[in-house]
Amino acid sequence: MYSILLSLTGWFALSDLGIGQALHNYLAERRAKHLPYSNYIIASAKAVAVLCIVIFIVSIIFSGLIWEVLSRKSGGAINRESGELAIVSIALISTVSVFGSLSTKIWFAEQRGYLANILIASSAILSAASVTLIGAFEFNNKLIAALLILNAPLAFFTFVSALHRIRHEFSLRSAEYENLPFRQLLERGSSFSAFFLLAAIVTQSDYFIQSQYCDPKQIAVYAILSKLFSIYQMAYIALLQAYAPIATASYAKNDWKSTNKITRTLIILSATGAVFYTAIIYFSNSHLTLYFTGGQFSEFPVDLIMLFGVLLLVRVWTDTYAMILQSASALKNLVFSASVQAIFSIALQLLLVPDFGPSGTIWALIISWVSTVAWLLPVLVTRLQKP
Repeated sequence: MYSILLSLTGWFALSDLGIGQALHNYLAERRAKHLPYSNYIIASAKAVAVLCIVIFIVSIIFSGLIWEVLSRKSGGAINRESGELAIVSIALISTVSVFGSLSTKIWFAEQRGYLANILIASSAILSAASVTLIGAFEFNNKLIAALLILNAPLAFFTFVSALHRIRHEFSLRSAEYENLPFRQLLERGSSFSAFFLLAAIVTQSDYFIQSQYCDPKQIAVYAILSKLFSIYQMAYIALLQAYAPIATASYAKNDWKSTNKITRTLIILSATGAVFYTAIIYFSNSHLTLYFTGGQFSEFPVDLIMLFGVLLLVRVWTDTYAMILQSASALKNLVFSASVQAIFSIALQLLLVPDFGPSGTIWALIISWVSTVAWLLPVLVTRLQKP
């Protein structure tokens, strides 16, 4: 149940309606043209703050309904009151984190992504240490404590960083603030929001569908392997985030030669790394199983490990081209391709998961990616380069 509840963070991450990514692109574009952008930061902060408050209130109102849907196969392991409290707690931490993520978007746009990466890595270490610590004690609502502690450090540090930067921008008292670009941010953000929503349907619906058909042990194995492979995926996403403002600036200058060169290098090196990472997990299977399950399982299913490895390779390819299109704010066709993929993914998961369990989830994801965005996104990037 922990993994299912934790997956809600991916949905709450949509609270800013794409304004954070829109801010990132505007800042990168205006920096490339040596234009001021303080008003974009102030407008984004105000808009995202309002949206996060609204989403949090809505989550409180509908926490009971959400719990009823997610707890269908839980077997009463967690009572309703604790479940609803866990959902509200996740909503609070997630919305605070969404507002705080404005600071990391600004850092990446200003090509100071190392600050964001240091903050994220430090928070992850602190979270892991804290969760391990509370595991040694027995007390009520340990699930809620674990959910909060796992996400609280990053949410807190980014939130403080965002407030500090926004306070600095207000202290400048620039005349730009008289004309805050809410409309531009919302217009561009709506396209990003549509894409992120479709991406969430593809990548965040797995636990929801599994909660309807799979037993808790199957979901637990899937969750552990998913987290292990997500380490590499998160590292690659951090690399893409660092490269994104460079791609945006190159697009603004119509410099596709350097963009294509870096893209090829990223894909080759990262795909090679993904193969080695999968091999490490495969050969460490018994040790990892013992460490993460305490001997409840002898080994993780090999077919599941291999499927996750293939999915990781597909993600390296597609995420790279998706990043280029996002950096260029070329989202119309990206949203269309993602919508087709979302339909394929959900339909295939509903078809395969009841019979094949978690393996059906990964097969559905691989097929949906390969049959749609894996070939379509490179085509869209090529078209974008034509005059």
